[in-house]
Amino acid sequence: MSDITELRIEGMHCAACVATVENALRKINGVEDVIINLTMGSARVWVAHLKMTF
Repeated sequence: MSDITELRIEGMHCAACVATVENALRKINGVEDVIINLTMGSARVWVAHLKMTF
């Protein structure tokens, strides 16, 4: 199961910008999927519920 987070991203101007942001987000632990919308300047990020153990 995962949560969906919407992010507003300023400064993206081209497909290379989108790829850079997407690759950076995908490197974050727990990120399952990313969809970037260049026109809207936004990202939808699916984040896994992390199980904590003690």
